[in-house]
Amino acid sequence: MKKSDVDNAFEKRRCKKLNFKMKFCFLVASIMLFQLSANSVMSQKKMEFNYSDVPLKRILNEIKTQTGYRFFYNVKEIDDTQKTSLNVEKETIREVLNKLSVKTNFDFRINGNQIVLTQKVNTAHTSQETEIRGTVKDRDGQPLPGASVVVKGTDNGTQSDFDGNFIIEVANSNAILVVSYIGFASKEISLNGQSNLSVTLEESAAGLDEVVVVGYGTVKKRDLTGAVVSVDFEDANIAPNTNVLQAVQGKVPGINIGAVSAAGEEPSLSIRGQNSLSGSNSPLIVVDGIIYSGSLLDFSATDIKNIDFLKDASAAAVYGSRAANGVVLISTKSGTGEVGKPSITLNTYGGIQKAGNLLDLMDGDQYVQKILDFREATGQVADPNSIADYMQPNEVDNYLNGRELDWYDLLLRTATIQNYELGISGRTERTKYYLSGTFTDQEGIIQGDDFNRTTLRANFSTDVTDWLTIGLNSSYSNRDYSGDAVDFGNSVLSSPYGTIYQVDNPGLYENFPQTDQLIANPFLPLLNDNLDTQDNLFAILNVDIKLPIKGLSFKHSYSKNLTWMRQASFDRDRRAQEVNGVATKSNEFRDSWLMNNILSYSNDINNIHQVGATLVYTRDSQMFEISNISSTNFGSKILGYHAVELGGSQTVDSGFSEQSSEGAMARINYGYDNKYLLTGTFRRDGFSGFAANHKYANFFSSSLAWVLSQEKFMDSADWISFLKLRLSYGQNGNQGLGAYSSLARVGTTQYIFGDGANTENGYEITSIANNDLKWESTKSLNLGLNFELFDGRFSGDLDFYKSKTVDLLVQRSLPSYTGYQTTWTNLGEVQNKGVEVFLNSVNVESGDFKWETGISFSLNRNEIVSLYGEDANGDGQEDDDISRGWFIGESLGAIYNYKTDGIYQVGDPNIPNRYREGDFRLLDTDGEEGITPDDRVIYGNENPNYRFGVTNSISYKKLTFSAFVNSIQGGNNWYLADNRMLNPNTFFPGRANMVNIPYWTPTNPTNEYPRIDYNPRIRHRFDQDRSFVRLQDVTIAYDFSKSDFIQQWGLNKFRLYASGKNLATWTKWTGYDPELGTTISGTPIISSVILGLEIGL
Repeated sequence: MKKSDVDNAFEKRRCKKLNFKMKFCFLVASIMLFQLSANSVMSQKKMEFNYSDVPLKRILNEIKTQTGYRFFYNVKEIDDTQKTSLNVEKETIREVLNKLSVKTNFDFRINGNQIVLTQKVNTAHTSQETEIRGTVKDRDGQPLPGASVVVKGTDNGTQSDFDGNFIIEVANSNAILVVSYIGFASKEISLNGQSNLSVTLEESAAGLDEVVVVGYGTVKKRDLTGAVVSVDFEDANIAPNTNVLQAVQGKVPGINIGAVSAAGEEPSLSIRGQNSLSGSNSPLIVVDGIIYSGSLLDFSATDIKNIDFLKDASAAAVYGSRAANGVVLISTKSGTGEVGKPSITLNTYGGIQKAGNLLDLMDGDQYVQKILDFREATGQVADPNSIADYMQPNEVDNYLNGRELDWYDLLLRTATIQNYELGISGRTERTKYYLSGTFTDQEGIIQGDDFNRTTLRANFSTDVTDWLTIGLNSSYSNRDYSGDAVDFGNSVLSSPYGTIYQVDNPGLYENFPQTDQLIANPFLPLLNDNLDTQDNLFAILNVDIKLPIKGLSFKHSYSKNLTWMRQASFDRDRRAQEVNGVATKSNEFRDSWLMNNILSYSNDINNIHQVGATLVYTRDSQMFEISNISSTNFGSKILGYHAVELGGSQTVDSGFSEQSSEGAMARINYGYDNKYLLTGTFRRDGFSGFAANHKYANFFSSSLAWVLSQEKFMDSADWISFLKLRLSYGQNGNQGLGAYSSLARVGTTQYIFGDGANTENGYEITSIANNDLKWESTKSLNLGLNFELFDGRFSGDLDFYKSKTVDLLVQRSLPSYTGYQTTWTNLGEVQNKGVEVFLNSVNVESGDFKWETGISFSLNRNEIVSLYGEDANGDGQEDDDISRGWFIGESLGAIYNYKTDGIYQVGDPNIPNRYREGDFRLLDTDGEEGITPDDRVIYGNENPNYRFGVTNSISYKKLTFSAFVNSIQGGNNWYLADNRMLNPNTFFPGRANMVNIPYWTPTNPTNEYPRIDYNPRIRHRFDQDRSFVRLQDVTIAYDFSKSDFIQQWGLNKFRLYASGKNLATWTKWTGYDPELGTTISGTPIISSVILGLEIGL
């Protein structure tokens, strides 16, 4: 068989398997949809009949005829010949059965289209027993379905229904009821003879009963032993967040999320500092239990239930080789609500966006003065009466006629943002469903920067039997970035007297607004045709089986993730004009699948011993392929990138990669009397990307927790509601490198044989193999404290951590005589340590008024402990890597350079040779005469000193207000950046405009900015502190849901809101934004204000 035949056969088998899996998923989804549709219709069908003194069997047959439900019962328990009467007028099946069960003494259970009747258990009570009725609601008056109501000191209890109502019978009319609900503080109610109660529960600041996702399972927050933070997304969709991470930015200590400056941009994300030198520092993303390799822009905030961050090794160890940088667990929404009553919500908002901050560019008069100053500084004639002679041809006419351009005004815009969300959530007797669709249309603040996104989600879960549940979570997203934006960046430095359009042909752009070819016309990209779309299809099939052993269950999950990226462009700008048009096309496809098999056991023995265990086997595979074509020199440009073949010069290239992983994990949990908690985890992982000698590795963790508040000796400290001490230690890995990094690479080359011979294509080895390449390994220790004081009025989390990463993945430079430039290897050690604090305080709670404050704080310090293990100079100390800025004993962000000490002024003695007034004075630190490379020292750090955030939330009746302030601080030479804009000569001030800074002149002897033509003989940094305080999020909302006129419309929710993002920033940074570190070559941060409406049916 030929190789091509083998490949074809393999491809056919692969397609057949994929086709079968897709058909199976479609079949399961179709069954769920059919059952959901049928059950929903049957359960809501209204019946009408009136029977008097007839056998029960006749009424059951009538119900079957009108609804299609079938009845099952034991005739020895249910006497279907007994006579009864029943009058029904437009009532549902549940309403009819409730009536009938009272008359005929049976219980019922609805399973799909079947109704099972059983004999009612004798609940006759003595005359001393009293029936208590009540309603459980939150402080906003919303019912709390499923709230637990228990008679204190007994096993007698019940739960509230969908409307928060409950009925319980008590033997003592002075008994105490304990009412509790997840996420709310429990409440004890003394009956004192009352029979009707209205119970209002307050949200617990610490949320100790909140269920937290921990990877391959869940646990109550009070039972956590690792460093895990959970963020609820209830109101994340009423702010202008195009990425789900924006809703969390700055609010969780240790979670570092960056700002954005473009439409549809994804922010940076890291957890607890930098562990790797050259490998990935990105955390692992897990969506609904499945490792996700796509973009978080594929998800809408409205579909997210909550996000859990696993920060320490103990919590993240269940993911082993990928968890060294932390884990982000995203849970999407599922069906909720009362059976047969779907909830339909519509949320929409619109608003405007603008640049958060702009630089002070020189206007016309300042530009003219700059020309004179530059000429004078460079020894040229500087006559104010001859300005026109110093200008370029395209500037002169505009200058003489007083026409000025404001490039910010031309290149930026007050952009719009629109968002529309529709969601349907509900359940039947056996099926839960959640359906949603969203559309986001965002204009960037730069002309031509546009983004729109469409997302669809369908989550289903159905109880096929009492022991088998099948679920399907699926999502689709389309992101469109098509269109070229204007060239921003350095283009704003074009002359204020420049010319945009050609004088002789006003319909065409002038290639160079000021004649000088330093800066091209920034509007030329608008001539280009551009296509940039990305589609993602993500589906998860879940099969849950309750095994016939108490507490034992099995779950199988299979996911498929497909991504298509299409990019095409036909350039007609200045550079393309030189080659008569440039066309490019790129098609990228990513295909990944993952399979989880999870066996779980959980049991509570005598309410003393809580035992749990989890076994996991997982496999996954990822495939990537790309094809590129490009062409120039077009005879006809009409078809653009749709006819690349029309170009006279064409190039083609392609790429492919494939990688796979497998892992096995075991976890045990033990708790004693809710006081002492233990978790232990072991995982073994394999990855195809590592060398043959190290395909597999083992990872472990253990953690302990002691709930001190449960101890007897704490009984006297009644002001302490909850107090828990945690300790964890573990090891995780990092496989963040390419699929073939351990192998030798082969590339193409060209060679000419002899003089004038043809060029021949050949192949050469471009990199050498490393058969010992393996995982980075990070071991970390975490000590934590969780507390809740004064009945939840004050709560907090405190964590101290220290981690050590060894076998760092480094692309090391090789000597030229080897024939290779670099190779991947394992070496060195990096250490991180830090502290994280989160505090929450209910400052005021009086009647309908509540004021709450949340504070987050984090501090991280990292250090390079070891690098190459070499001592080339023989000084007894391991060598640094100066070229990369890596220094043993210093931080990864250490600044190694020349220090400055003011500016040489007119009249200063001893100005060194080749220096002049207006130049920076460099410090001579080594004691040797003159400035040499040995005078460089470590004097600062580019990393933040610390971060903090403050949230204030105020509510009064139906009005809510929240404001979040985010800050990153430097100080003491921390959080510095090399700001080249502090040098007036950075971008050719003799040929372009510049930022209006008070540069040095003989009449302005500043020590902060050098002379206008400063060109340092020895290059040094222009450091500036990036510290800032930002009013990041403000939201105000009013809920009209309980208003009579709203309820008359049949609505159960009607909320108006307004929200703003990045409204104000306080900083000394000379640039667009200190957090982004952007100056003239970057773009401003986006500031947004929106107005929205949320409606519920």
